[in-house]
Amino acid sequence: MRLKLTMVLGFLFACEVIFGQFFPEWTFTKAGFVITNRIVLILSFCGFLFCLAWLLKANKYVLVPWGILLSLFFILTSLGEIYPIDTTTEPEDSALLKTDKEGRKWVVRTYQNAKTGHEIQDTVLVKDKLIFRRLYKYPVTQWR
Repeated sequence: MRLKLTMVLGFLFACEVIFGQFFPEWTFTKAGFVITNRIVLILSFCGFLFCLAWLLKANKYVLVPWGILLSLFFILTSLGEIYPIDTTTEPEDSALLKTDKEGRKWVVRTYQNAKTGHEIQDTVLVKDKLIFRRLYKYPVTQWR
């Protein structure tokens, strides 16, 4: 049981990290999916560390404080993801400008800076596939 749980959480954590490193231009279409993905990443990290100590048969005087510490870390970081201080990391689509023949879309994204209260907009070139979104880098002259 311990080995299987450790392997599942380690595999999930490794997949999250590897996908984030090798495909940084891919994200989710909705901000809620991004937040959920980050919470799963944090949970798999904390769970893997706890299960690793459990697998190595750590003393209960080490395992219980370690579990409490990891639980507090998970709770605080998850709350930080759900209620962020600054919402500039999770923009919402406000308008679709145009779609090209390859299925890519010019989208106006809107997000709010929590410190200043200003609303910020930017334009990005994206291609959506189901719940995933690929962000394209484009030269500024292409927009004109």
